[in-house]
Amino acid sequence: QIMDEVKEGIKYIFQTLNDATMCISGAGHSGMEAALCNLIEDGDVVLMGITGVWGHRAGDMARRYGAEVHYVEASFGRALSHEEITFAFEGHRPKVFFIAQGDSSTGIIQQNIRELGELCRKYDCFLIVDTVASLGGTEFLMDEWKVDVAYTGSQKSLGGPAGLTPISFSKRA
Repeated sequence: QIMDEVKEGIKYIFQTLNDATMCISGAGHSGMEAALCNLIEDGDVVLMGITGVWGHRAGDMARRYGAEVHYVEASFGRALSHEEITFAFEGHRPKVFFIAQGDSSTGIIQQNIRELGELCRKYDCFLIVDTVASLGGTEFLMDEWKVDVAYTGSQKSLGGPAGLTPISFSKRA
């Protein structure tokens, strides 16, 4: 009963109906690891949106899973534009796109997640969103924005105990 209640609470904070929504033990890195290892196969093209350190960290993980990793990087102090990301999609045709909604290393909020969900659908690409530093502090609508995998950390904006990582996988993922 407690686990069911926790699952329903996590669904609420992500604004999703995904059945594959759960809480795993570990820091936000465990969510990043779970998202990447469950979507990447050897040789897949993965595109990392970079607004700080977390996209690079995800790129290192993806490379260890055998992905061909590419980056689209914002200049310091700003988010990525839809045009920059679209250009990178056209050049690389990724299977997976990763972006941090809020990057704690720079304080940048990536506001155009809704548009990115549409872009990923257009290119038949999975969208992974790191919400560790943003969920609970800014709007996030997983289902409406067509996000395939999202994870967060309990100790940041949510203000919960450290060491819990809520994660949700869409049916598509």
